[in-house]
Amino acid sequence: MLDDRDYMRSTEGSFRRTITFYLIAAIVGLFFVQCFLLLGRFNLADVLALRREELFHGEIWRLLTFQFVHECPWPMHVLFNSVGLYF
Repeated sequence: MLDDRDYMRSTEGSFRRTITFYLIAAIVGLFFVQCFLLLGRFNLADVLALRREELFHGEIWRLLTFQFVHECPWPMHVLFNSVGLYF
């Protein structure tokens, strides 16, 4: 009976699902980019990780980008972050 009402129906491709999908895709994609760059001895975490000294010197992007930095050879961190975001 409740499914007859418009506001009780689940909508396909809702805003939350779209944002969640893009966040998970960004996290997984950046994980692979970070691991690939680490092969060339460039550590992306040095640029994106949250460090107090750099933050106080005006690198305010670190407040947003540190969430996308993960430990490279171990994908379990990325997996659990993605599962946590999805549910």
